[in-house]
Amino acid sequence: MLTVNVVLAVKSGLTVFDYIVAMTNGGPSNSTESLGFLIYQHGMNEMKFGYGTAEAIFVFLIIAVISYIQIRLLSRKEVGQQ
Repeated sequence: MLTVNVVLAVKSGLTVFDYIVAMTNGGPSNSTESLGFLIYQHGMNEMKFGYGTAEAIFVFLIIAVISYIQIRLLSRKEVGQQ
């Protein structure tokens, strides 16, 4: 259970989007921007669809690598506790 919760917490922390759009829309002075919000800004508002897609793929790869590392490290600890 610990492994799944840690992986989901990291994923949700890196992809926060809806709270930022609903409350501040990236302001004041772009202080509440996140990766997900920047991808949206580049892809939709600035009409740089390829750039936004490349950023989204890069964020996906970062999340996949972090999740893989966490699963490998935490699964060893969970097996050792039984």
